[in-house]
Amino acid sequence: MTKKLIILISIAFTLLFAYFSWPYKLGITPDSVSYIQIVKSILLGNGIVDENGILITHWPPLYPLLVALTTKLFNCSILTGAFILNIGLLSAISLIFYNLLTTLKIDKKVIPFIVILLLTSYSSLVFIYFLSEGLFLVLLLLVTLLFIKWVITNSYKYLILAGVISSALILTRYAGLGYIGGFGFYILILHKSKIKPRLKAVLIYTISSLSLFILWLIYCYYFNNSYTIRNTDFFGFRFRRLLSLTKTIIYWFLYNGYIATVVLSLIVISFLKFKTIKKSIITQVKSCTPIILLFLTLLCSYTVFIVFSISFFDENVPVNTRIFFPFYFIILTLVVLILNPILKPKQYQPITIVLFIILLLSNILNTYQLRVNHYHNGTQYSAEVWKNSEAINYIKSKDTLNLYTNAHDIMRFYKNVNNYKLPFINTKTYDSALQKMTQDVKQGKAKILFFDNINRRYFISKPDLLNHFKDFNIHKFKDGVLIKN
Repeated sequence: MTKKLIILISIAFTLLFAYFSWPYKLGITPDSVSYIQIVKSILLGNGIVDENGILITHWPPLYPLLVALTTKLFNCSILTGAFILNIGLLSAISLIFYNLLTTLKIDKKVIPFIVILLLTSYSSLVFIYFLSEGLFLVLLLLVTLLFIKWVITNSYKYLILAGVISSALILTRYAGLGYIGGFGFYILILHKSKIKPRLKAVLIYTISSLSLFILWLIYCYYFNNSYTIRNTDFFGFRFRRLLSLTKTIIYWFLYNGYIATVVLSLIVISFLKFKTIKKSIITQVKSCTPIILLFLTLLCSYTVFIVFSISFFDENVPVNTRIFFPFYFIILTLVVLILNPILKPKQYQPITIVLFIILLLSNILNTYQLRVNHYHNGTQYSAEVWKNSEAINYIKSKDTLNLYTNAHDIMRFYKNVNNYKLPFINTKTYDSALQKMTQDVKQGKAKILFFDNINRRYFISKPDLLNHFKDFNIHKFKDGVLIKN
């Protein structure tokens, strides 16, 4: 009965997603523009390259490959193909999460409500974008399910399958390494078995996890021997960004800060005051320690990976919902697992119902406006505000343009033109890049187009730009400025 209800929930939410997304399909971000170009190249038989035939390794290839396959199968546009793929991925979430919760022996009466919380959460918003995050979430749920089955049964077939899906996880987003490292750490350090079985298990998982990813490395090697997936440097890391993330995660679950404080206080008071609740939770934690440790390990390992990535690979990686969106399902599952004993008894059902209503309302308040806005206006580059942009119309009216801009991806999306990024502030190359740009504009080789609707603080700011080029010809649009000789 529960499984049938989950299927109905899946169908209902998939139809709602299709309804709210159909007018504008998916939101287009800077990364989406690159994915679109990769898909075009794949469909033309040129491989995983950009418009200039240069191998793209900054993003792994699985998502654009699946978009290309869907586009080919349905004989539709690339945007429609990605939309169809995301619909399929969203419909799979409910069943995988249901199986995960069932494996953890969560009360079956509660499972439909937990699934609804995931489907209405901030994490579910990733499906409205032309991005790999939706595929990543599906694969991570599947890996977690298979890994937990291995923890419970010690059957290597689940470990091998978890490894193969983990390999697909890396081929979707390199950030998957953060979770794979967590699974590996759990096997080697935290799993309760003798050293030889642990070493054997970690070897099996490692080989399985590399099975598909090695094919990508071989492809890159034979395509271009000098490729690098990511450039390395040392940027440092400010830990206050993690404090900001903590606040964001709390608001995922509890929309209002005052409500969050009240609910968290009630939970702590209930735990301390009601001995039966306290005893039940402590007993549950002891009996589920291996699984609890696994989830905590995944949270820590991924956070460490992101800190490392920001410190050595890309200082501009935002510590925000998009980067940490899988945390919602991990934290939700962890909390439900710990509270499972008090979800069953009838005397605690009113508390359970009230908590579910609060969390559901928080999810709706967090995401409703974004979904409705996507339905009416589109999201990011697919939105009406860009289609009616004076700056965009200027681009469309010109046959050839060499531009320096803070939104090179927009021009690639609306018109394939030659363009360059503005100088990056706080970098060693800033002065030389600014000098070269000034020289190119002075000689009439290029122009500068600055979009007001783009907030990228790592580029030279608009006031600094206007001040530096105050003696040049400056034309103002409603949504930007054009600077030329």
